[in-house]
Amino acid sequence: MLVPAYMRTERLELRRLREEDLDALTQFFHNSECTKFLAPGFVYQVLVQGHLDHILAQWITSYHIEDDWSSMVAVTLQDKDTPLGFVGIEKRAIDDFPRLVYCLMKANWGKGYATEAAGRMLKFVLEGTTWARVEALVDPRNKASVKVAENLGMRFERMVHDSEFPDDQMLYAIKRASPPGADKDL
Repeated sequence: MLVPAYMRTERLELRRLREEDLDALTQFFHNSECTKFLAPGFVYQVLVQGHLDHILAQWITSYHIEDDWSSMVAVTLQDKDTPLGFVGIEKRAIDDFPRLVYCLMKANWGKGYATEAAGRMLKFVLEGTTWARVEALVDPRNKASVKVAENLGMRFERMVHDSEFPDDQMLYAIKRASPPGADKDL
C-alpha cells in the first residue's frame, strides 16, 4: 500500500517501518500481554518459527506495491524515533474490506496513543484510497481495544468467526462519509 512516508497527529508520528525497528518489534512480540489478543498463528510464526524478520521485510516491501493492502507503520512520539508500537491495514484475499490493526507496547497503554494513531491511519484509508469501508476485529475480552474502535466512530455490527482466532471476534466497521447527494450505502 502506498502509505505516506510520514503522517502526523497531535503527539505522534506514523512512519514507515525500517530494518532498524526489528529489535523494538521483537520486544513487542515477546511480551505475552501485548500479543494476548493477536491471531495465534501469526504470533506462532513470529515466536516459534522466528519469522519476524521476514514479516518486517514484507511490511517494508508493501510500501512500494500499490495493490498490496497489508501494510503496517511504526508509531513514534514526534520527538523520538523509537517505535511505541505499530498500526496499519491488513487485507486478506478472503476479506471484502481492509482491517484496521493497532498494537502498542504495554508501557504506552492508557495514554490515548492507540486511538490517535489508528485514527490517523483510518483517515488516510478513508480519504486517500478508494476503500469506502474499513473493519476491525476485536476480541470481546479486550476492553481497551473495544474502546479504541468506538472512539474512532466504528460501530459494532456482529460477532464473527475468523479461522485465525480460536474465539469469535467482534466486527466493528466504519464507512466513508458520503458527499451530499451520494448513495448512502457505499
